[in-house]
Parts: sequence; C-alpha cells; structure tokens
Amino acid sequence: MSATHLIGHERQREWFRRAIARGRLSHAYLFTGPPGIGKRRFADHLSQTLFCERVAPEELAPCGVCGACRQFLADTHPDFHTIEIPKWKRIIPLEKFLGPEERRGREGLLHDLSLRPMSSDRRIAIIDDSQAMSEEAANSLLKTLEEPSPKSLIVLITDQPDSLLPTIRSRCQLVRFQPLGDSQVADILLAEELVANRAEAESLASAADGSLAIALMQRDGIQHRFTQLAAREFLQNSPNPVEIAKQVLELLDELGTADQREQFGWMLRSLAELYRQCLRGVADPSRVTVERAEFIAGMARSPEELTDLFTQVLDRILEAERQLAESMAVPTCVEGLSEDVARCHRRAGAISR
Repeated sequence: MSATHLIGHERQREWFRRAIARGRLSHAYLFTGPPGIGKRRFADHLSQTLFCERVAPEELAPCGVCGACRQFLADTHPDFHTIEIPKWKRIIPLEKFLGPEERRGREGLLHDLSLRPMSSDRRIAIIDDSQAMSEEAANSLLKTLEEPSPKSLIVLITDQPDSLLPTIRSRCQLVRFQPLGDSQVADILLAEELVANRAEAESLASAADGSLAIALMQRDGIQHRFTQLAAREFLQNSPNPVEIAKQVLELLDELGTADQREQFGWMLRSLAELYRQCLRGVADPSRVTVERAEFIAGMARSPEELTDLFTQVLDRILEAERQLAESMAVPTCVEGLSEDVARCHRRAGAISR
C-alpha cells in the first residue's frame, strides 16, 4: 500500500486533521504502540500529506499524482529523510545524525534538517526504532529538539518509549497507537493485493493480533516454517546451538531488513508456546499432540524433572525477550538463546524422540 492510502487509526487521523487546520503542528512527535500495527505507515502518510501540492494538508488525503507525491512514493523527495537500525546492528550510530567522523557536522540527518527545504515548505525526518539510538546519537538529537528549526518536523517511532531519554520524550508530542482491528488488517491485505480473496484476508487477520507484520508472516508460511524448525531442532536429544542459530537467522534474513527485531520477537513467543505445550503434556498427555506426547514420554524423566527443564527453558526465552527489548543485536540474542536452551536439554539428559 502506498502512503496515499491509510486504513485504521481514525482517532489519530482526526487529531492531526485538527492540528493541521489550526496551524498547531508540533516540531516533534513520538509515535508509540505495539510493533507491526502501522505507526511507520501513519508517519509516511502524514509526511506525504504535508508535501502534497494538490490537496489541502488538513484533508489528510494526498493526491498521489502530483510531482511531490510521485517523488515521495519513489523515495526521492529531497526534503524527506529516514533513519532506522542498520541491518544486523544493535544501535543507530552517531554517524547517522552527524555524518562520518571525517565530515562530522557537515553530513547526516541533523545537518540536512538545518538546511532550507529544497522543494517544500519544510523538511521531515522519521526516526524508526528510535529506542535504539546510541547515547551519543540521542544526545545530538536532543540539541536539535531543544532548538528546533521552524522549517522541520521530526517523528520518532518506538514500541519502547521508556527506553528513550526522558529529556527527549519531554520535547516530543506523544501519540499513542493501538492494534488494528481484524477487519482493518484484512482490508489492508486486500487493498495492497497481498492476498487472493476476502476469505484468505480474514483468516490471516484473525490470528494476527492486530499486526499486519504477523499476518504477512502467516501468509508467507514463516509461522509454519518456524514452528517446524523449533520442534525439529529444539526438541531432540542434543540440540545443536550452531545449527539452530544458523537456521533461525536464515529465516529472519528472508524477511529482509525491516521488522526483523519484531519478527524474532514473534518467534520467541511461538517458541515459548511450544514449551508451554510440553509443560501441559507432562501433566496430561491428552492435552497435546501425539508428537509432543511421544517426545515427552521418550525423555525418560520424572514429571518433576521435566517440569523443571521446561520451566528453565521458558525462563530463558523470557530473558531473551527482555534482551531484545533492551536492543540487544538480533544475532547475539539468537545465538545466546540457542546455546542456553541446548545446554538445558543436555543437562536434563533428553533422548531422541
């Protein structure tokens, strides 16, 4: 879906319509809410709205055909700037804001924002995953937020607002977003022609928890493939942490740069559910699949020992979720989790199914 069209988040749209109509736009906004629900899409839509040359911005409905809209949709608008975590990195480095060391202060986002707009009446910057800014990057941005250019607008996006410096939060207008409704997720899938029909769209949306990203994972079979990978690689006599990490990272790499942190977060939740199923199977084998029940029976351990093993693994998965939330690099998180889960299984003396 191009930024020309927007589905959902009606309350936020109405709020911005009023702010634009009254000339009360802030110089900086902080978009918060669960991952994968459209915060970045909304920021893109707002940006295109403000650049559009044909439709009044308070309509919040850019035309999509004027020169500015065409530039925006082609990602070539000279007054639009974006920053996100570089692929497989843990932080957004200082050079993204101030340029490389040899040209410090003469390149980077903050230099660009200090210049006069080239084809619009303002420059707009979107900082995605803003909780991952390095300390130096955050402090450099703070100076710009304290003395904003009247010709600039900055939108920070995060699902972890408490990870930002309090001084940054206090200088941004907070906008909270909620998960999309199932019908809205289905509408987006259809509008973007990401599915063949309404029935498929509604089926994917019903299990997406208001997240388009999860719906797309399901559509592409990522959900099913990870579930198979987890059952095949984790539930065995001697899990191989190197092979586990390799396969998980390859699966994540297929998803591209965007949303890999979010997607691994979903994988962690799926893995946790796998071990919860095993815990339920210890108490009552009839509550799990035959395959899970056979695995549990084949471990030749007492119910107490199995409960201890599965509880330890669940605790380690929860720790991985905390590490991910604290912006640990995804590969590091994957590798550490794989090694520790394999160690738990080896200590428990699990045998092959």
